[in-house]
Amino acid sequence: MFIVWSLGLASALHIYYTLGGAILFFFGVENWRLFLILFGLYVVALVLALNLAPVAGLVVPEDQAFRDMLSGQAMINTAAIIAALIFYALWDRDRARMELQDEHARSEALLGTLMPQAIASTFEVGP
Repeated sequence: MFIVWSLGLASALHIYYTLGGAILFFFGVENWRLFLILFGLYVVALVLALNLAPVAGLVVPEDQAFRDMLSGQAMINTAAIIAALIFYALWDRDRARMELQDEHARSEALLGTLMPQAIASTFEVGP
């Protein structure tokens, strides 16, 4: 929040607040209450910054070229971070699906080993 106030809204550094949902990746779904608390604080900080932070900032307010450069970098960085998070989520989902298929195959093999085929076939369920 200090950086947004120092460099102003013209720097577009407040775009990083849009990454607040990424907190869920760090805490996990099982800690959803902690996530909601921190996400709420994140939203409050964003609303305060958008409504109260100076547009030109407090540090070198006349250097618009610097703020334009920061704005472009912030947008690129945010897009890259979001892409990395999406890639991780899809990769993790695919890994979990493959593990589930392996476990299903192991359970089917165990049923076939422990029981006669006629009885084991009654327990078989498609993947």
